[in-house]
Amino acid sequence: KLIMEATGTPADVITDGSAHWAKNYLTKAYTKGLVTTTNIDLNSKITREQVAELTAKALGLSKASTVTGAVKPSDSTNGYVYALYNAGIINGTTEPNGKNYYYGSNTINRAEIAKIICLVSDYYTANK
Repeated sequence: KLIMEATGTPADVITDGSAHWAKNYLTKAYTKGLVTTTNIDLNSKITREQVAELTAKALGLSKASTVTGAVKPSDSTNGYVYALYNAGIINGTTEPNGKNYYYGSNTINRAEIAKIICLVSDYYTANK
């Protein structure tokens, strides 16, 4: 919901009180090609890599094959992660060993998604 709204895609208002509050966002995400199925548990946690894919697609960013202008994550070769690194939306964590990690299989926390939403909104506003 937050990523879609940050990229100018509001969902239709839900009028059926029995539906999950995010159901129409999922339907719209599927229609726009942001997700490949509507069979998603809307109450489950989401991984950082899943957020990267959804975010890059919502911004219209294609998979990137390299990271330019930023320190490449040593634990990911995901093209959507690379695209968001290149756009300055994510930057991972540089550990004491000097390597950068994205930790894509970890679930995302509130602070991380809040930062991403702010950066997505700024990026979208500047590039629409």
